[in-house]
Amino acid sequence: MAWPVELSIFYPFPRTIVLPDLLLSLSSVVLITLVAYMTRRKRPWLILGWCWFLIALSPAGGLIQAGLWPGIANRFMYIPMIGLFIMIIWECDERLRGRYSRFLKAVLCIVMLVYFAALARVQNNYFSNSFALFSRCLEVVGDNELALNNLGVALSSLGRQDEALAHFDRSINRNPTQANAYHNYGVCLVAKGDNDGAIPYFEKAIGLDPKLVNPLVHLGLIQSDRGNVDGAMEHLEKALKIDPNNLDVRNNYGTILSTQRKFDEAIPHFLFVLKKDPAHVQARINLSQAYEEAGRYSEAMTEYRMLDKTITHNKGYIYYRMARVHSQQKKFAECKDYLEMALKDGFDVLKLIQSDNGFVHFRPTEAYRSFLEIEASRPQAGASR
Repeated sequence: MAWPVELSIFYPFPRTIVLPDLLLSLSSVVLITLVAYMTRRKRPWLILGWCWFLIALSPAGGLIQAGLWPGIANRFMYIPMIGLFIMIIWECDERLRGRYSRFLKAVLCIVMLVYFAALARVQNNYFSNSFALFSRCLEVVGDNELALNNLGVALSSLGRQDEALAHFDRSINRNPTQANAYHNYGVCLVAKGDNDGAIPYFEKAIGLDPKLVNPLVHLGLIQSDRGNVDGAMEHLEKALKIDPNNLDVRNNYGTILSTQRKFDEAIPHFLFVLKKDPAHVQARINLSQAYEEAGRYSEAMTEYRMLDKTITHNKGYIYYRMARVHSQQKKFAECKDYLEMALKDGFDVLKLIQSDNGFVHFRPTEAYRSFLEIEASRPQAGASR
């Protein structure tokens, strides 16, 4: 309350409790309770605030089990501290009497606001992002598996995979039963291109927590990359049974169905994802392509236009796919226009259209020859991204 420094998002519960500290704390509680009770008639705010504090603290105080126990966090004190503020503020109001009391109260309020605002500004730096947050946690409370694991995730998201792996190692060494740490270790190895090395970590995570979905998804994707479609489907079906509302599972399941050209089965999965999350860009891309490959060109164009509105930059691939749809509809002028838009956006279409079967109707046309002539006369166009 008075000196909010050395704060952390998480404090591991101490392995031992120092007896003198415990006795001092209990004695303080008993003493304050007696004083508040004895002065209840003249200073009722003391007993009110103190009872508020004790009752609100009880679910997180350790005497009864609740919430994240045996973890400790600053937020457990937010509601209980209201009671202490009631005691302090009403007591100050009672004692500050006289001619200049209103002025003194105003000055005290301003001083406290400036004081806490300055301290809050310092804390905001530590709570500004995951890397700073969990680095600070390690500085304040030392090594603990939660901070090590989450700092590893933050480092991995920054592309610092080797540092992330080192943190996951330390986290696992402190607590070898953490399923999430094994999963995150596997994700890092996948990011480094070591799929074979990642498999045992995903399997270990599932062994520790059979209800974890993400390791199953990664195992499915690894099997899919190997061309083992049956193995991929097996893992994703298990994940779907565990959590049928998981959007990543649905999207990846639909993707693998699409690779098997089972578009009628894949499309409902993409639609499910977009119903839950209309801003899910990858699912909309997958849905657009599934519609296109299934010959449902009108629906495909509707989804591509939606993507054109949703995506703010790097839209060349979307324009290329829209040109592809127009080619298959034999709308060659529109096809040419969208190819030019894709090139202007930095997407290199010149090599792709020569081998893409989606442009088989477009290549023999005058529009195609005109497109090549125009682009040949503009050497700056078509720069590969």
